[in-house]
Amino acid sequence: MERIAIYGIGKMGLPLAIAFANKGFKVTGVDVNPDLVRKINAGKPCLAEEPGVDELLAKAVAAGNLKATLDGVAAALDSEIIVILVPTLVNEKGKPDLSIVREVAKTAGKGLHQGAIVVTECTMPPGETEALVPILEKESGLKLGKGFGLAHCPERTSSGTALRDITGQYPKVIGASDAATAKRLKVVYDKIDAKGCILVSSIKAAECVKVFEGVYRDVNIALANELARVCERLGVDAAEVFTTANTQPYSHIHKPGCGVGGHCIPYYPYFIMGPDTPLIRTARETNDEMPRLTAQRVLSAGAKSVLVLGLTFRGGVKEFRKSPALEIIPELKKAGCRVFGRDPLCSDAEVRDFGAEPMLGFKAVDAVIVAANHKEFKAIDWRAAFKEARGRLVFDGVGVLDRKEVEKAGGTYLAWGASPA
Repeated sequence: MERIAIYGIGKMGLPLAIAFANKGFKVTGVDVNPDLVRKINAGKPCLAEEPGVDELLAKAVAAGNLKATLDGVAAALDSEIIVILVPTLVNEKGKPDLSIVREVAKTAGKGLHQGAIVVTECTMPPGETEALVPILEKESGLKLGKGFGLAHCPERTSSGTALRDITGQYPKVIGASDAATAKRLKVVYDKIDAKGCILVSSIKAAECVKVFEGVYRDVNIALANELARVCERLGVDAAEVFTTANTQPYSHIHKPGCGVGGHCIPYYPYFIMGPDTPLIRTARETNDEMPRLTAQRVLSAGAKSVLVLGLTFRGGVKEFRKSPALEIIPELKKAGCRVFGRDPLCSDAEVRDFGAEPMLGFKAVDAVIVAANHKEFKAIDWRAAFKEARGRLVFDGVGVLDRKEVEKAGGTYLAWGASPA
């Protein structure tokens, strides 16, 4: 069993650490957050939103297979495999920001020793894992190939299902600097992933796999948003058309919606954008426009007070990055609209941080926008809601509601691509 250091033990890194520790590996988690390090070393709950993680965390710590530290150099010295799983971001100019990755590489490089392997699991712009080589060589005094191995083994996980995804939902992709490194990593990842591993020809190919997965979804969602508006122009129902079209095996039209959020899909297109990617750029612009268009659709119906249901970027996950509500609410307020907000995962203070007023009911509300697919919204009693509300307009921005239930209760149902009642 190889000893493993994982740099970045947050929403993705901690489930990975636990997956390894649960199979008997000795794992050291490295982080800059002292409170998180203390909690992990005490076996205390750290990630309630990820099913199974907190239970296995306590077991792994008790078994001596998992510990956490602030000392990244010591962790590297004590490990044969060094995994970097920290955020890769985009700056305000749309350029990849890999400053955190480089800082980690510098720290880990100081403890890098003969025969160790450095793995990037965080999503990397193609070519950027190998761009870490000069840093690693400088800090360690070793040479790639003769002193250490390098690989990109991208995480392929979603928030809320991380442990499930890591241990058997998808095969692990491995792109390594040489065959021996790939072989060692395959043995390691085969221990935790029931779906096994796919070895690709190069590190850059592995980087492309992960980025392209996200770009495919972004472009397809943009296409769905555009086709939904075509359906509106033609007077047909997009949900019916898309579902029927997708019975043909070559059609995979996604759902339209009020925006694309999270820390992945809205950012990865920028990792490969250039003068040769006009389609990718247009898709990103199309999806970025959807929150504003959603607000405008409701405002055009005359709404003066709106309840926004769902502030997280998607249901069941407390993550706000690029959440559609972040743009819907200011757009409504800019037009002089009074905006209320509710989310089953958010406190009243967090609702106010969005610029909305906390609202439990529907009193004085002209319209409702559903901006995240929380399961709780499916259980709303619309008859009761409309007795309390001032208006009966419901814009289902994420396709989570039962249209018939809303209309049976006397409401007006709107969604991207929904045909007239």
